[in-house]
Amino acid sequence: MKKLKVTLLASSVVLAAPLLSACGSNQSSSTSTKKLKVGDFDVAYQNPDKAIKGGDLKIAYQSDSPMKAEWLAPLSDDATFGSMSGPGGGQDGLFFTNSSFKYINGGPANVSLDKDAKTATITLRKDLKWSDGSEVTAKDYEFSYELTANPAYGSDRWTDSLANIVGLSDYHAGKAKTISGITFPDGESGKVIKVQFKEMTPGMNQTGNGYFLETVAPYQYLKDVAPKDLASSPKSTTKPLVTGPFKPENVVAGESIKYVPNPYYWGEKPKLNSITYEIVSTAKSVAALSAHKYDFINDMRASQYKQVKDVKGYKVLGQQELYISLMYYNLGHYDVKKSISVQDRKTPLQDQNVREALGYARNVAAVQAKFSNGLATPANGLIPPIFKEFTSPSVKGYEKQDLDKANKLLDEDG
Repeated sequence: MKKLKVTLLASSVVLAAPLLSACGSNQSSSTSTKKLKVGDFDVAYQNPDKAIKGGDLKIAYQSDSPMKAEWLAPLSDDATFGSMSGPGGGQDGLFFTNSSFKYINGGPANVSLDKDAKTATITLRKDLKWSDGSEVTAKDYEFSYELTANPAYGSDRWTDSLANIVGLSDYHAGKAKTISGITFPDGESGKVIKVQFKEMTPGMNQTGNGYFLETVAPYQYLKDVAPKDLASSPKSTTKPLVTGPFKPENVVAGESIKYVPNPYYWGEKPKLNSITYEIVSTAKSVAALSAHKYDFINDMRASQYKQVKDVKGYKVLGQQELYISLMYYNLGHYDVKKSISVQDRKTPLQDQNVREALGYARNVAAVQAKFSNGLATPANGLIPPIFKEFTSPSVKGYEKQDLDKANKLLDEDG
């Protein structure tokens, strides 16, 4: 069988950053086979050939910094490792989503929101287990909140959005030993968790909303590790428990992870013998592709597209980034006491016409063509257009330079 390798090229909203991506989907992805496209790129590739038996998949992540292995999501702050942890379950994400990033059923857990009761009910799969064969329990979900909200663990994931959960602020401040707004209808060893909110928000229907957590952590495995030691413990860095289709067999600090099949995975059993995920530097990534050293490569840049688009044996895919790049104007100062921005700086930029004129005067299209190989998408608002329900293609941003319009706006202001 001819081996076709895959690259995933993703463009951002304003400044493109192509990704040659590794592990396609993780546990929080939809299992839909609908063919999606971003611009001229397919989002996924389905090889028509028969799958081989066994095999060792080699994946690279382009980075000029070492990855920092931390298998507990509340304690992890490294985006590179976040991607590299995908085969093990993406630091144990629970929910599947569709192409609009809305929760759907069928993953490691389902979530049900009750607007009137102001609750979220999380139901774990009955066959969801850790990679040592132990059950994933309701307490494991609640433990993620302890890791996040208890300052002793050193997490930087605490936000005002999480304070919307009843009792979590008191726990965070040390006023309570437990979180009153998180309960277990079937007990801590059960599979159901109820989260009580103070208020409901529309964004709760989509992943990454920040109002409730989407991961689990193995409480029984970690409970005897002192909070101050947990982030550096082998139990969270090199010898973790995971829920994904693969489990880490060997973690080389800063460099690589070797995965082998997880025999306790709830879903379809992996066909591969192993996956090896390595860091590759920007200076070496194109040469590594040309030499066919890797099957996938993740996080290449838009400036590299012309160098890799014609490399034989690879399929280039694309996905739009959840990112926008903005030009900011300094119009005043931030009032810390009132938590408001005060526009009191004396500058022509206080005039909306002047700001619009600057927008039309900039040649965004030329910059995009030169620095992102035409892979960027002009922004038309504060929400990336990949969120189609919340954006409209009829609204136009400053896509093309229009000096006549810019001068007219300035003339109107004298």
